[in-house]
Amino acid sequence: MQWEHLTAPDLAQACRSVKGVCIVPMGVLESHGPHLPLGTDLFQAHTVAVEAAKLEPAVVFPGFYFGQLAGAQHIPGNVCLSHELLLRLLDEVCREIARNGFHKILLLNAHGGNMAFVQYYIQSTLQTKKDYVVYGMRAMSDDALKQLREDKGGGLSRLNEIDRGIVTETASSENAGGHAGFIETSFVLGVNKHLVHMERIHDQDFRNRGRLLELKEAGVSTWNYWYAEYPNNYAADPQGSSEDIGKELITLLAERAAHAVKLIKDDEETGRLQHEFFAGGEA
Repeated sequence: MQWEHLTAPDLAQACRSVKGVCIVPMGVLESHGPHLPLGTDLFQAHTVAVEAAKLEPAVVFPGFYFGQLAGAQHIPGNVCLSHELLLRLLDEVCREIARNGFHKILLLNAHGGNMAFVQYYIQSTLQTKKDYVVYGMRAMSDDALKQLREDKGGGLSRLNEIDRGIVTETASSENAGGHAGFIETSFVLGVNKHLVHMERIHDQDFRNRGRLLELKEAGVSTWNYWYAEYPNNYAADPQGSSEDIGKELITLLAERAAHAVKLIKDDEETGRLQHEFFAGGEA
């Protein structure tokens, strides 16, 4: 169930029927090479959320398309808000979701640049007393292709021989993931192939420039490590991506998210511990 599709009375009923669980798909407006749309991460998060909610009912909030993007604001089309505003905006959204009766909120994130941001926000929720719990989960995962290769859900066997071979070969290579690479390109092809321009994949260089390598190997982080390595914001070879592989990845990732939603529905301990924490801790 999508929040924006429901009437006000239907939303209240839906909240009760899904045991107060709401999924917030989190992405960003960001370039993904010369061939993928700016909304790639949002498409990934929203698609996984909607498909997961079909398997394990939950209410899906409209996509949260503002994300942490401080290292790539030099590229046209990218939208980068201040981190202070991002934190406040996400907090206000969660408060409003909770005010509407949802006491379990899952931030389903598909943008790599949001990972630390989401975790920091979740930790910050403990700064003031709350009667709702915020959970976090990645919508996308580089190991999804390896799981597809293992055929645990039958996805590999549903592919044609050429795509099976590509999955088998690519899953064990360095080309499995990466920004705008094989997994993301296949996923968007599975969502809407007309948004992908495969004829442009070589219009920009996706190779790692290897700059600041000594600092990185020494465990030193800098503000611009990503720009130093991938100034085009393009970080992997999407060659071999296909619509059918994308659809199987969507199915696999949706099943994973649906399992998490089920666990969250059944989870009473996190809320109890949070109440205990706000009450002063264990006696």
